[in-house]
Amino acid sequence: MLNQITPFPDLSTAGRELAPQLAAYQNDRDAIVLGIALGGVPVAREVANFLNAPLDLILIRRLLVGDEVGSHICAVNVAGTTMLDDEISLTATPSTPLEHFLSEAVAGLNEREQV
Repeated sequence: MLNQITPFPDLSTAGRELAPQLAAYQNDRDAIVLGIALGGVPVAREVANFLNAPLDLILIRRLLVGDEVGSHICAVNVAGTTMLDDEISLTATPSTPLEHFLSEAVAGLNEREQV
């Protein structure tokens, strides 16, 4: 887990706390729980177990401006869909084009998806 303060001792506990709030979807044949790798998977697993719903994973890669927590500028998924952080100015990025970082990230995600 990233070095963030949370009211939960761990991510599985967070999932067990969240799950009852979604009880309306319990045993719903159309429900599916999506967990964002890595941190969201323990939460999603607990929710999926509670709901009796299938669990699927979303692989993303965060692109960072620096090394400190919260320095991300965007995330990209295996399909190449990019979610930019609106609060970060793209002029603050390194001189290498963002597209280069995105293509490397997608290639890395494709490799991880094969595992």
